[in-house]
Amino acid sequence: MKQVVAEEIHSSEVGAIVPVLGTYETGASLYLSSILYSVPLVCFTGAVLADFSYLKHSDIQWSNFSSWLLAFGIIFLGLAIVISIMRFLASLTRKRRLADWLFGFIILAAAVAGLFDNFVHSHDGWTSVWPTGLMLSVIAAFFSFIAVLLKVALLSNTYLVEA
Repeated sequence: MKQVVAEEIHSSEVGAIVPVLGTYETGASLYLSSILYSVPLVCFTGAVLADFSYLKHSDIQWSNFSSWLLAFGIIFLGLAIVISIMRFLASLTRKRRLADWLFGFIILAAAVAGLFDNFVHSHDGWTSVWPTGLMLSVIAAFFSFIAVLLKVALLSNTYLVEA
């Protein structure tokens, strides 16, 4: 696959839409990182829903389910962070944009919130969910959602129209 480094292509004639990837982005790492950023969003959102179900029904299994969702979300977010660090190190010659740095801080904030939320959910009974566990679940889901939105915005600069 031929790779071209380009941030923007300006042309008066629009030809076929082809992916223009930088040398730091291969197709596999691009798709893998996109999947790895989406899984924590689903897991953290599921943890919020499980916490609300626990508050309504008081069945301890909802708290356990929330803990497992948080654990899987943290695992996938950790893999995504490792891939992001590798892609960052491979692209040190590229001019860093503020959005890249902001994205890094947001996924780290989501990971920290999810990790502390999992620690809180490891307690017994009602205090594992209400109020701290639910609040941290919402914060982790929010940061994960913002990270996915920012990732989509950053990917829109990767696929460009080439003349």
